[in-house]
Amino acid sequence: MGIENEKGYIKAGITRPFSARTQNDLKPKFRYGFSAEGGIKLKAFLIGLFYRYSGFEDPDSKMTQSGLFIGYRFK
Repeated sequence: MGIENEKGYIKAGITRPFSARTQNDLKPKFRYGFSAEGGIKLKAFLIGLFYRYSGFEDPDSKMTQSGLFIGYRFK
């Protein structure tokens, strides 16, 4: 879900990994994760931040991504 207007936007959601496999050919059970993104609009350009989290059971491992992005919207 999210909110958007002329100047910027914010999005948030629940994520679910479809599949994962380890080097030992184990298939860990997933946990629900979280994602969030927000940014500002400067004419055709987007500048924003994002964060994504996914977790797995046995072994208790986590994957996170976060960063800055710059994008261009074609009209």
